[in-house]
Amino acid sequence: MFKKKALQKDQYFDSNNKLKKTDQVLRLRDNSILTYKGPSQKKQKMNQKMKIREEIEVMVDNGKYTAEILEKLGYTPTQKKEKYRESYIFHLTCICIDETPLGNFLEIEGSKEGVLDVAKRLGFSKKIL
Repeated sequence: MFKKKALQKDQYFDSNNKLKKTDQVLRLRDNSILTYKGPSQKKQKMNQKMKIREEIEVMVDNGKYTAEILEKLGYTPTQKKEKYRESYIFHLTCICIDETPLGNFLEIEGSKEGVLDVAKRLGFSKKIL
């Protein structure tokens, strides 16, 4: 089921590369969603391309003030990214097609079983995941 296509504007924050060094991410999206991404879990197979990481998101009422709070806590803006994202929902799995200046990317989010099921339906073999 098609959900939407929209321009997304992301602002990333860090404090002296502390988060980057530990493979963590702090992002404010479209001035309304604050996201923390934990370190990527170690991949069981060397050829596995699936990235698994904790992700916590919270809606914020005012992105400007949220960014100001982050800065007062020592987190400064490090980079901005813009992309067009086309989103679909299949069962409880989100499929996103991102159009970025670096190229197009596919992201599948959900339970491990849901991600594997969608990837298989899209024609990806299990061994490249």
